[in-house]
Amino acid sequence: MKNELMILIILCFLALAGGAAILRQLLQGFRKTNLNDHYVWGIYVQGCFYLSSLAAGILMILSAAILLGVNGAERLAETGSISAFSLLLGSQILLGVDLGKPSRALLMIKSKNFHSPLTWDFYTLGLATVLSLVFFLGILPEARGITLVWALLCLITANLCLAVHTMFFLSRTKGGYQTNAFSGLETLISSLLGGTAFLILTTSASGIQASAGGIQTNAGGIQTFLPAPGIQAFLPELLLILAVLLIGASASHKIALLKQNHQDSKEVIILNLLIILLLLAKQLTENFLSSSYVLSLLAAVLSLVLVFIEKFNAVILPQQQSMIPEPYSQFQDKYRYRPSPKEIQVLIGCFAICGFVGYGMLYLKAGF
Repeated sequence: MKNELMILIILCFLALAGGAAILRQLLQGFRKTNLNDHYVWGIYVQGCFYLSSLAAGILMILSAAILLGVNGAERLAETGSISAFSLLLGSQILLGVDLGKPSRALLMIKSKNFHSPLTWDFYTLGLATVLSLVFFLGILPEARGITLVWALLCLITANLCLAVHTMFFLSRTKGGYQTNAFSGLETLISSLLGGTAFLILTTSASGIQASAGGIQTNAGGIQTFLPAPGIQAFLPELLLILAVLLIGASASHKIALLKQNHQDSKEVIILNLLIILLLLAKQLTENFLSSSYVLSLLAAVLSLVLVFIEKFNAVILPQQQSMIPEPYSQFQDKYRYRPSPKEIQVLIGCFAICGFVGYGMLYLKAGF
């Protein structure tokens, strides 16, 4: 318990530093950021999309496993729901910082402007946050039917959250750029990939072990039945399947752009191939190498990096494209967006808050 407490204390200090950076940003405004008329969105919106995408992936995986009756799904949901809650909390903090005044979110309730993407984002993120917290706190009745209703609501809400980001936000960034069907498919698969990766890392940190099913005989000849392996045992396999599917979706998205000069899928495809190689190596060596699980952890970390790059490609790269039609666009100044040190500090601080809230709640639950 000493190691867990030390980690919690470190996360507490990082979260306090992050909270101070966020408060300073809210008080001083956007004077020290690189956001301007050319770059309306920056790393704050990218971070919001990133965290909410991971949370949506987690909720979709957990809810689908519960609806299908997969062994160990409800136990994994106890850990996964708090992970989703902490990620959703971080995404809403970043969204509030990007708005400049978090109190403006109340206007979305009063205005009832359902033509606005921000309104839909507010409701979907808020509902997903409540659903994830309700499950973790054990407020839901133990009846199987209530759990199935919760899982169905999570599945619908998580999909709506991704639909808002893909169809409402990104399709308005630049007409025709993000509107092909493969963009939505790439967003969905990358969200599931990131959610699976986060679950792999979370279950490893929380000590949830996968058991091998079947009958085991000990030295005294006594037979004991071990339960069938739970969903956590199949997470690396699911990560491999999603990585392969994402290769196809990314390549199809790139082809669908026709002759437009976009290089946004190259890094995603390269990282994808590396993740697939690591997971294949894990599958081939797990029978005779006890540390093969390290390969799945490394693949999970790379998957989180991949999703972060995918959100950069979706949020920031479209803003770098010329908004003026040729041949006049040759006179338009072009420069790359680079987040300021203040923006990076706020983003890291928000990640620290997510880690402190998630790890702290798991630590308290384990203590009680």
